[in-house]
Formats: sequence, structure tokens, C-alpha cells
Amino acid sequence: MVVRVVVAVALLLFTQACVARPTPPQAGVLIVGGCPRDTLPASRRSSLLRLPGGRDSSFRGRGGILVHIRGDQANPSVRGAQVSLRGTDVSRDTVLSDSTLLLRPLPTGRYSLRVHRIGYLNLMDSVAIRAGYLDTVRVALATAIVCLD
Repeated sequence: MVVRVVVAVALLLFTQACVARPTPPQAGVLIVGGCPRDTLPASRRSSLLRLPGGRDSSFRGRGGILVHIRGDQANPSVRGAQVSLRGTDVSRDTVLSDSTLLLRPLPTGRYSLRVHRIGYLNLMDSVAIRAGYLDTVRVALATAIVCLD
């Protein structure tokens, strides 16, 4: 009976020593068990928030948007993000040295806004330019998860 207990304890200690220990989290690094293929939780997606702005009489039938871009908690700074605005008559591309971009005056209508940066999940959404208004668009880019299979 004593021999069985000693063997069981030895086996248990040996098994625990062979089991891989989880790596402790590091600042700015996302550790994921497994590799998410097609779906990400809502907290890991880029997002866009539209805020109506004030009226500006200097636009004279045109409008504008103020785009604020930030990262997630792991990497809040998104310097160097590329912003593309596409419409029927307008196409603008720019690289941000800061996190704010003012696009005006623009013809009214619906535009496709795309924000991307290496290391972050891209964001593409539709924005409306209203005549005589400067609206704000807040973009939050989520850090990309890279799977090395």
C-alpha cells in the first residue's frame, strides 16, 4: 500500500513538471490560445463612431469631416495610419503623422472611408458628408492578431 502511494505521488510530480506552463503576459503583447480564423470577439474589432458636428456657413453647400484615429489599449498610438476617402467625384489618400485629419470642403454625399495601418485591423465604413456641417468620425483600430502556423 505504501509503495502504491509513493508511486502515485512520484507520477503526479513528474506529470506536473512535464506540463507546459503558460507564458506570463507582456505589455503590448496579446497571447491567444489557438488561432482565431474567421471570427474575433467584438472587443478585438476596429470600430467607427460618427458624431454630428456644428453648422459652418463658410462651406457654401459643401461639408467636411474631422477624423480622429486611435489604437486599442495595447497600442494606443496609430501614427502613420493611411486614410482613404472615396466618393463619386472625390478620391483622397493621406498618411497621418498625427492622429487627427481634417477633410474639407467636400461635396455632399456618401463616401467610403478606409483606415489601415500595419499591425492593426483595417476599418472600412460608409460616411455621409452633409452640406454646411463639419462632422466628427472617431476610429478605433484594434491590434491585429498574427497566427504563425
